[in-house]
Formats: sequence, C-alpha cells, structure tokens
Amino acid sequence: MTPIGYLKAFLRAHVDETTWRRLRYLNRIRHRELARIVDPIARAMIMYQLKRRRVSQIESYLARSPIRKLQLGAGSNILTGWLNSEGFAPSSFTRAINDSNSYIFLDVSKPFPFEDGSFDYIFHEHLIEHLNYLQGRLTLAECLRVLKPGGTIRIATPDLQVFCGLCNDEKSPEQVLFLSEYVRLNSGIWSADLGHVRDNHVAFVLNHNFRAWGHQFIYDYATLAEVLRTVGFSEIGRRVAHVSEDENLSGLEFRKDIVGVFDALVVEAKKPSAASDGLF
Repeated sequence: MTPIGYLKAFLRAHVDETTWRRLRYLNRIRHRELARIVDPIARAMIMYQLKRRRVSQIESYLARSPIRKLQLGAGSNILTGWLNSEGFAPSSFTRAINDSNSYIFLDVSKPFPFEDGSFDYIFHEHLIEHLNYLQGRLTLAECLRVLKPGGTIRIATPDLQVFCGLCNDEKSPEQVLFLSEYVRLNSGIWSADLGHVRDNHVAFVLNHNFRAWGHQFIYDYATLAEVLRTVGFSEIGRRVAHVSEDENLSGLEFRKDIVGVFDALVVEAKKPSAASDGLF
C-alpha cells in the first residue's frame, strides 16, 4: 500500500461518514498536492527505519556466515546464504518476503555500509545499467573495497554488442526468436511503443531497451572489463549465464528465458590477493 493509501485507510477508520465524503471530494481535487507532502515524508521515515534496522541485520549476517556473500539490487531474487540488498524502491520493503534478516536497504550510488574486506563474493544482476558511467565506476570501486583479497565479483547486465548485432540484415534463428519474445514479454511495460511493432522489431526493441526501466548506460564486454580493471580488479573474464567454475557463483541469475540469457553479458573478476598486490 502506498503512503497515500495508508493515510486514506486511517482516515476512513477514524472519521464519520459525512466528514469522509467531504474528504473524498477534497482528495479528488487535492490528491497531487497531498501526495507531494505525504510521499516524501513517508519515504524519509521508511528510509530512516531501514537504515537503523540494517545495522543489526549486517552484524547478524556477518556473525553467522563463514562464507560472506553480498547481492546488490536483489529485488525478488532472494538468494539463500547471501546478504540480499535493494535500494531503488522503499515500498518493496513492505513485502513479507523482505522481512528476513538477510534483506537490507542499500543505495549502491553511495558508499557501502561495510568495513573493508568484509565479503568473499559479490553478485549483481541487471543493476549497473541503471547507473550512469561514473556512478557505475564508483559502485564497482566500492565492491572492490568491501571484498576480501582474492574475493570474486560476478556481474550480469544487458550486452550492448548483442543489441547492436540485431541491426544486421541477416539474422540468426536465435536473434529472430529473441526479438519476437522481447516484444511479446515487454509490450506495455515502461512505454506503449512496443504495441506498434509490425515488421520493424529492431528499432523498437533497441529504443525500448536503452530507455526502459531507467537504463542509463549499457555496457559491452570491452567497456565493462576496462572499468573493472581501472578500479583495481584482475583476472577479468566473460562467463556463461548460470554457469561458473566456482559453485558459490553458479546458478544465481534470476532470468532464465531467452530474453535475459541471450542478451546477457556475464563477467567475473577478482580482487587481487595480498600476495599479488606487490607484483604490479
């Protein structure tokens, strides 16, 4: 329920019928003005409570976890044994699934609330493309900081090269299937543009993916590898979705259909171990 919804429910339970009818009339006129006041206050209160709560959540997770694993931007993909975090929509924390001690609020565009070298693994899927390039670089630098020496990060994000490849005149069966499934699954989501697709799938799909869901910067492998290297990661390599040589990083991705797998750029990288730091 939204902050406005909570307020309406409270008023309905505590005022008489005549007053309620007057309030409903005023609400139709002044809903936007009321929302401007109530929403920021309610969100600020939620954020304050979440930040207070996460101190004990973090302490509890770190104390009971011999292998410490952090997932950023978890959404509904709650991974067992991980400290799952989310930072975009405070309302998502009202769901029962998020009542676990292993689900915290974390805004990845700001310094992480962890000490250096706290985690063995970090994973995030379809997160970094929601940040601009500079924000993404700062987020990866924070990931490096909170990883232990020798720790590993795994990233899954849409692949710019895959989308650019859709512009080729000749298309593989996988590309044709991806285009049709993308339109089918995403029509009506974020914009109505995909509802106008006829035979010109590519232009609509590219425009939709580059703008939808608040996407800000779509990476290809070379660009993502470069920024990982710039902030200090090593042993950077491309991986297949759902597959890793490290069992702790295998089968993590939430997206399992052709849309989300065919277009996935999956990369793993390591924080240099203390022994290798002096070699470079």
